[in-house]
Amino acid sequence: MADCNPNGHIVTTMIEHKAILNTCKWLEEHGYTVTYLEPDERGIITPDQVDDAINENTFLVSVMAANNEIGVIEPIEEIGKVC
Repeated sequence: MADCNPNGHIVTTMIEHKAILNTCKWLEEHGYTVTYLEPDERGIITPDQVDDAINENTFLVSVMAANNEIGVIEPIEEIGKVC
């Protein structure tokens, strides 16, 4: 997917799995822009945060549905609606 979107934009969170974070960092080194959303004190990423981060170059939004380390379940359905 990234090959089809050179210089594209990705939205993800600071609490994603290392597989996502490491890939995003690699993509940044190769010309992509990544926005890392910071969760609130409960570990929640809001749909408004995602909506505010999306721009005309965004081709991927990656938000973990359930975080296995802190136990939070993200509002994926609502986040999906803003995407």
